[in-house]
Amino acid sequence: MRRARITFEGAYHHVMNRGVKKEPIFYDNRAKAKFVSELRSSADKFGITIYAYCILDNHYHIVLKNTKNNLSGFMKELNGNYGIYYRKRNGGLGYVFQSRFKSTLIEDDSYLLVSMIYTLLNSVRAGKTFDPFQYKWSSIGEYYSSEESTITDKDFVEKIFSTKENMKRMLLEWLNRDIEVRISRAGTYMGSEEFLNESVKKYERRVDSKEHPNMRIKNVKQMEIKELLGKFEEKYNVKLKELKFNRKRDKQIRDKLIVFLKEEGNLTYKAINELPMFNNLQYMTISTIYLRYRHLHPSN
Repeated sequence: MRRARITFEGAYHHVMNRGVKKEPIFYDNRAKAKFVSELRSSADKFGITIYAYCILDNHYHIVLKNTKNNLSGFMKELNGNYGIYYRKRNGGLGYVFQSRFKSTLIEDDSYLLVSMIYTLLNSVRAGKTFDPFQYKWSSIGEYYSSEESTITDKDFVEKIFSTKENMKRMLLEWLNRDIEVRISRAGTYMGSEEFLNESVKKYERRVDSKEHPNMRIKNVKQMEIKELLGKFEEKYNVKLKELKFNRKRDKQIRDKLIVFLKEEGNLTYKAINELPMFNNLQYMTISTIYLRYRHLHPSN
């Protein structure tokens, strides 16, 4: 279930995304190398600190620090640039990634360490190798090496693990364990409730200093709304004007549209409710529809 993303300057995150319909979009070394290149350039451009990454055939994991509060811009650039490359190479239309990226907020160094271990073990979990140090498309080869031009902040990572032997020991210990991710109304996180509450306060101060989310719809140009609805019609091959959302057969499209507007358009429930086509629904009904859909279709 996708929820709001709480972030702020200096926040740690574990982010991931996968190919649409779980298709292998990083299907060969050339494609993976391109993504690594885009990861490096996007991180440099937006001032994001990378600690660990792993690229598999149909998804990726990245552990990072939102150093300059540009996480959304960084992820948009990373996924967008790779998407352009993928379509140029393979042709076709539509989305390359199945949705906006997933993000888990991380409390401190101890949780950060576990998140990195989990990320580096993904090659083993996916059956690519028995030894994570032998997998080429993760950051594991950057640590404790003589390589200077690295994507990751290797000095920071090495300091957390202390020694390579300690890293190996933790990789072995966590081989068959899952990390504990908590779910809240404010999003997914690793840490204490006190940390989450403080993070929400930081996030709300950041939002209030710019614009309250519930006012967002008033500042969206009608052309932007039209373009958003046009993308939805193209994606699902429908004509919204021909639909009647009170008919049972059209309610599935209505539900998909609510999810699309929230996730692709980044609109709040209230903002969606203010659109003419949803005036007959209550604000809380829209919220319920979205949460129910995501519960039933977590990976769509």
